[in-house]
Amino acid sequence: MRPALLAAVLVVGGFVGSSEAQPLSNSLIDLGAIHVRIVQVDEPWEAIRLTEASLQTAVELRLRQSGIVIADAESWPELSVAVLISPATAGEITIGYSYRIDVNLRELVTIPRTAEIIEAVTWASAGVVGTTSPERTRTIIREAVADGIDEFSNDYLAANPR
Repeated sequence: MRPALLAAVLVVGGFVGSSEAQPLSNSLIDLGAIHVRIVQVDEPWEAIRLTEASLQTAVELRLRQSGIVIADAESWPELSVAVLISPATAGEITIGYSYRIDVNLRELVTIPRTAEIIEAVTWASAGVVGTTSPERTRTIIREAVADGIDEFSNDYLAANPR
């Protein structure tokens, strides 16, 4: 990914706006089963020994451990876990990676004035941005994703007490 594009994604990526001062966790009340989708953007996955499948499994397991039901097939709502990784190089040598992790709940919503149904982010994590050495990248990415999933799970459980 080009540095300018990565910078634009980092600046714009995690913003969610609302005209009312209600916590985003209100959108999690009575939420049914969710579909999990891992979003990769132009990353060096092989270099850091991380796969989409392993991340998907880790995310789904963590959600199930919190009592959140995972949908068997692609459906709405969708919990999107975006992982952006960009290598920092010195000549031909990778000296580190910059990364951004975002967890967003996307749902189909209706715009009242037009009755149009659109996809919208109804919950968003604070997002994580950082840099790491090549040796620690896989661990750091997995930990950052786990933190975003824990943030979602905590809000979900607060909105849906058992």
